[in-house]
Amino acid sequence: MTWLIAAAAAFNLVCTGTVTTWSKTQPATDQAWEDVFRIDLESQRWCRGKCDETRPIDRMTDTELVLVSRLPLEGVTLKINRESGRLTETFRLDQYQSLGKAMCKRTDFGGFPKPLF
Repeated sequence: MTWLIAAAAAFNLVCTGTVTTWSKTQPATDQAWEDVFRIDLESQRWCRGKCDETRPIDRMTDTELVLVSRLPLEGVTLKINRESGRLTETFRLDQYQSLGKAMCKRTDFGGFPKPLF
């Protein structure tokens, strides 16, 4: 039974949407965006894309996964609503800013990288 609970807590999210980027000198532009996130709620770890290394989940609630929350210092947030599947990612560096919005669908867990030591 423990294995079933652990398996249910680990999954991939395939997220599709748009990223809007702008700066003080450049107007806003939109581009299509797709990304894959591997999430394990039990270990509270996650990764994205090729998943070369995992990171800790910053915060989990019943309704939201906050994968990254580094405001105001680094200007980065990455949140996923657990009820709607809506992802929001913000990034700010100097004059450059971006806002990613996507809808995520749950798929089978792709696993994490094996520890080297």
